[in-house]
Amino acid sequence: LLGFWQRIMADIRQRINADQHDTGDPAAINKANGSSETTKKSLSTFQAIVANVWFLSLSAIVCYFTETYHAFLIAFGIHFVVFGFHAMPMESEKFYDFTGMISFLAVTVFSYFYHQHSVQHLRNTVLSSFVVLWTLRLGMFLFWRILQHNGIDTRFTSFKGKFWNFLMVWTMSAQWVYFCSLPVVIVNRKPFVSTVYATDIIGWALFVLGCCIEIIADAQKTLFKSSPKNTGKFIRHGVWAYSRHPNYFGDIVLWIGIALSSYSVATNVYDLFVFISPLWTVALLVFMSGIPPSEATFKRKYKNIDGFQQYLDNTPILIPFCPW
Repeated sequence: LLGFWQRIMADIRQRINADQHDTGDPAAINKANGSSETTKKSLSTFQAIVANVWFLSLSAIVCYFTETYHAFLIAFGIHFVVFGFHAMPMESEKFYDFTGMISFLAVTVFSYFYHQHSVQHLRNTVLSSFVVLWTLRLGMFLFWRILQHNGIDTRFTSFKGKFWNFLMVWTMSAQWVYFCSLPVVIVNRKPFVSTVYATDIIGWALFVLGCCIEIIADAQKTLFKSSPKNTGKFIRHGVWAYSRHPNYFGDIVLWIGIALSSYSVATNVYDLFVFISPLWTVALLVFMSGIPPSEATFKRKYKNIDGFQQYLDNTPILIPFCPW
């Protein structure tokens, strides 16, 4: 089953790369990818069904052991409602990131107030506020970005029009929301603990650091791309001089911080599931929909630009000041 899942992920990465390579010219597509029909071939219906079952079942298993039923139902419920009433009928990905934002907010806010926490509950308030602020910042940024492209994201081109294929990416998003919000949900369902531990302080500091890196990276790249004089150029100043994907690095760091603080009040072995948040973030960004397609597009687009190869040779792909 794991091997089958890995093959599905490889197919998904290949199709994302194909969509990002698509220039609208069949000859250019064939030249870049060998064959547009082969490269952009959809997952079979059977593969897509298995992928949906895999993602949903994995989340259900975690839900069972952590007893976070409300978070599971909210995350998947919101995604499936938007998919059924808008995304699939309209064949639109316009509200994909916006749905993720609403799901994050709903899961976090519900878990906080359902378990009757207040501002006097420092850990719960801090962690819940962190997730809400991060969600609003990133969600609105991503929604603004897709509106600049008329509601179209080329990553979804070959998924649309095929029910099980398109459903799969929405199921993956719901799983991402559920897994990433799990540390805060687990903390909020536990009895209040007033003691602030060293792991809390370190975790909160990591969140602030990671969030700052992510915000700065997004802001620098947005400003760089908005200038006409930078057309056809790649960004290599600011935090982008130390990592080719500093926004992804910041995202990973902040979720490590959330998980570390959440683990401060762990009482049983199942509380180790708080670390599924940073682990799943690493899996998504490093091996699936983050770095692989971005690097492929990056190298294709700028391979003939002066200084690009030197930038690749001297700049870590993810972690600043490290070989990788």
